[in-house]
Amino acid sequence: MRKKIYSKVKCVVFDLDGTIYFGKDLADQAVQIIDYAREKAGHVFFATNNSAKTPLEIYEKLHERGIHLTPDEVLTSSFLLAEYLLKHKLHQTITIGTDSLKTFLHEKGISTDSKKAKAFVVGYDPKATLKDLDYPLNYLPKDYLFIAANFERSYPIENGWKTPGAGAMVKMAEFVLQKETDVFVGKPHSVMLKWIANKFELTPQEILMVGDQYKSDIQMAENFGAHALLVTNGEANPYPCKHITALAQLKELL
Repeated sequence: MRKKIYSKVKCVVFDLDGTIYFGKDLADQAVQIIDYAREKAGHVFFATNNSAKTPLEIYEKLHERGIHLTPDEVLTSSFLLAEYLLKHKLHQTITIGTDSLKTFLHEKGISTDSKKAKAFVVGYDPKATLKDLDYPLNYLPKDYLFIAANFERSYPIENGWKTPGAGAMVKMAEFVLQKETDVFVGKPHSVMLKWIANKFELTPQEILMVGDQYKSDIQMAENFGAHALLVTNGEANPYPCKHITALAQLKELL
């Protein structure tokens, strides 16, 4: 039996794509492991770089699959985009992203197609093309702020398949606009974990981040000073971090 090295953590933060689910399919024993983590740690949270969906849409996806949670236990990069824009009074933007992201921003009082934009926002959108850059190329002022949800290269879906992430659109926009991104709100930057720590009044060492991506999930935890556990999903671990080969093994460590 493994030593319960995370028995003192007070919040377990789960990544979603590639950790809790793969497209439409839940990871083996995902429901039981989440319930166990809540019982042992006291708090669980779900943090995803996915900006294509709103927190409520992610909640509904999890709830429909039998996972026990509340809507306020979901943190997405779409939520953090809105938080950042409102905090810095950037209500006029040009935004590339899904209809869900744009509607979510509109509901917060943020325009996504303003000719007076002071910010350019890029989120994940599988339908995005070069044509989407026409508007920002011609209407953005010289002093605009370039804000991106994340720089994910790809993420896993069903049957071991991968699909391109938001990073592809970010890189394309940087090339066309000849400007590097000013702000990333998603992983591996520590914004998500800082938000969770503030919500529950926790120290970094009272948080465990569980995820399948070293360069986003694990590095975010390391940047914040939190515990990190990589889920390799049966693959070898080439990185200098603690790991499990399947989500179900987390029960042995809490």
